[in-house]
Amino acid sequence: MFEDKTLTEDIVAEIRKHPGIVGGTVAILAGVGFATLFLRQRTGPRRYEVIRDRLDPRVWADELSLGERLGSFGRRVRDDAADVADVTRDRAADFGERARDFGHDLGDHARDLGDRARDLADEARDRFDRWRGKRGRRRQQRAFMNATRDAASNARDFAQDHAREGAALLTVALIAAAIGAIALENRKVSGE
Repeated sequence: MFEDKTLTEDIVAEIRKHPGIVGGTVAILAGVGFATLFLRQRTGPRRYEVIRDRLDPRVWADELSLGERLGSFGRRVRDDAADVADVTRDRAADFGERARDFGHDLGDHARDLGDRARDLADEARDRFDRWRGKRGRRRQQRAFMNATRDAASNARDFAQDHAREGAALLTVALIAAAIGAIALENRKVSGE
């Protein structure tokens, strides 16, 4: 039984032993192939010139009117870019106006939170002052003092948290206002 692998290995070994003969055989076969190709041509000796003309890219550009196509493509791209710029400018202006409104709303909310924190701190201060002025049993005073300290601590924590939140809201409002101002300025500059 023959194994394909052994046969293939034998052929490769023979090719390696006689590289000149193999090269000559390949060259003869290639020559026969080219001769067959050129002898079977229907247009005669001009076939090479026809092939050369078909492979000339300058002829392709003229036949396909690539210059006109590229010009129309460039015009289309320019028109589309102008349309996209107009839409983007309008959207940026709308975004700037919305950002300005959002900034005003955030500022109002931050002021409301600050007022609420001040009211809680004033209430805690009043409770502490009432506790100080009140005479009574020692146990009641301690409970009231602890409750007042807790209220003051809670009010202070509430005020600090809302001060941070108000600062964050104010920062977001300033960023939104800056973006809105840039968009409005861009709209003014492009409109001139």
